[in-house]
Amino acid sequence: MSQIIKDMESLSAEDITALMSSIKEKNVRRIDTTMRARKNAITELYFKSAPPLTSDWDVNTHRDHCDCIREQVLSGVDL
Repeated sequence: MSQIIKDMESLSAEDITALMSSIKEKNVRRIDTTMRARKNAITELYFKSAPPLTSDWDVNTHRDHCDCIREQVLSGVDL
């Protein structure tokens, strides 16, 4: 490792420029975030569609409604 550092220190600015121009691929790392974006969209859609927690609905009706919304969101109907 120290030999690499010594070699780098011995290069002039023109040498570094020539070396960097000869490297075709810059090896930029790209991270695919499409799955995370889809999961975030599903979560956002669910909470946007969910009924408020404080309501005068019957508990069973509220639970059924939440289950229907959950099934629609997970199926990706509105995405």
